[in-house]
Formats: sequence, structure tokens, C-alpha cells
Amino acid sequence: MSRKSNLFTPQVLTASAVCLAIAAALSMMPMFRMPQGGSVTPLCMLFIALPGYFFGPAAGFTAAISFSILRFIIRTPDLLHPAAILLDYILGYGAIGVAGFFQGKRNGLFTGYGLGVLGRFAFSTISGYVFYRQWAPEGQNPWAYSSLYQISYLGPEVFITVLIISIPVVQTAIERVNTMLQRKAR
Repeated sequence: MSRKSNLFTPQVLTASAVCLAIAAALSMMPMFRMPQGGSVTPLCMLFIALPGYFFGPAAGFTAAISFSILRFIIRTPDLLHPAAILLDYILGYGAIGVAGFFQGKRNGLFTGYGLGVLGRFAFSTISGYVFYRQWAPEGQNPWAYSSLYQISYLGPEVFITVLIISIPVVQTAIERVNTMLQRKAR
């Protein structure tokens, strides 16, 4: 599907909705929760990245931002400062939509997913510094504290997800779905 494709075709909407439903379900089954927010939810961010990988950046960012709103509604966090909502949800999860720029590229899913998570890490680190720096141990740099905090849950999630999508049968399954979606788009 070309980057200029209609974002609102039944195929794009359906595939994106299925991916986001899976991501939402996975987000509610964390392996581990952090005390000030964040959790290890393997494959959750992968399913947020897949619409972009399948259909390009417009679908990727639309799906990622849609997920951020859905996640905010599901979680209803304690901290409701508008800047925290923007950083942790809209921009944080929205950054995963960058995967759409790697549609059709060699190793595009790995690269797009990795850069998307890196974007989420950056926005979450900024949010952590702004809103949670008081939790940093005395004498520790609040930026370092926030970075380490984000890595403590994003790192294991990325490791597990990359390990799973590195399995040849999983790669083949994702590529078959992608091929099927591209054929139906013609």
C-alpha cells in the first residue's frame, strides 16, 4: 500500500483496530508493574507499531495516538496534569507511529519498532524529570534517575519483544499478514 493511500479504508481501519485491541489486551496483562507507573508488557508496543509497518506513517501515527487515548481511558492515571498526559500518552505512545516510515524497508519492523520505543523513552524520561524528580535518591541527578527508571521497564519489554520477533516463524507470520494486506489493497 502506498504512503498516499486512503487512511480510512475498511482494510486499514480493521487491521489497525485488531492490532490496537491486541495491544490494549496485552497492556492489561503486565509481567511487572513499576511503583510510579510503567510496566513490562511484552509485545504490546509491537502491536502499536504494526499498523505503521503495514500501511505507512499516517496509519502508524493515527493508530499510535489512538492507542494512547485508549490507554489513558483504560488506565485513568492519578497524575492528570495536561503536560503529563501529552508527554506520557499522546507523544510517548504516539512516537511508536514512527514505525510507518520503515514500511517495506529491509529490517523495517525492527528499525521502526526500535526508533518508536526510543521516542517513547525520550518523552517518558522528560515526563519523569518534570513530574517525578522528587523520587530521585538524594544526590542523584534527576535526569539519570528518570532515564534509569524508564530503562528498567522499557528495556526488558524491548528485549523480550525483539527476542520473540526474531524467531523465524514469527517473522514469517508477520510478513505473510503484511503480504496479504498489501494484496488486498490493490
